[in-house]
Amino acid sequence: MLYPKIINIKKSNEIIGILIFICLLISGVLIAIDFLTDAKIMWSLISSISIVYLWVTVIYSVRRGTNIASSIMIQTLIISIFMILLDKIIGYKGWSVEMAIPIILSIANIMMFAILLISRRNYTNYIIYHVIIFGFNLFMVILFLFNMINNIKVSVISLVISIIIAIITVIICGKDIKEELLKRFHM
Repeated sequence: MLYPKIINIKKSNEIIGILIFICLLISGVLIAIDFLTDAKIMWSLISSISIVYLWVTVIYSVRRGTNIASSIMIQTLIISIFMILLDKIIGYKGWSVEMAIPIILSIANIMMFAILLISRRNYTNYIIYHVIIFGFNLFMVILFLFNMINNIKVSVISLVISIIIAIITVIICGKDIKEELLKRFHM
């Protein structure tokens, strides 16, 4: 067949509606079980937040024309917020800010570097997202300087990874990056 199969929008919306209803029903059942069992940790809230995260991920990923670097940055933000909420639900110990988020930022940096290696010509479209992720790494160190986090080791490792990747990126795409930054910031 030469032509693409046309998707029935009405049927797709019905299926999505049914799936959302099932997810809401599951969340409701989990919350009811949680309250009936008198658990010390609100695990049903963790499960419900996970379901919301799943839907945000699916909706954002399915959208057409989504820039892959934008998707990585949005996922980095969403999963970081999810980790903070999870930490808060189980009695905030600070592991989300001291361990999880720096690891997530390191993974995001490595993914951005992989995009650079795979798609050098289009990398200028992604550079602003890489700069934003680098800024998040700096922010983690600033939190330590203001005594808002106690353990800096993972944040420093994440920042070092980010700096090394930034240096390699400048070496590989320096001229293109300069032109893109001048264009974006109207310098």
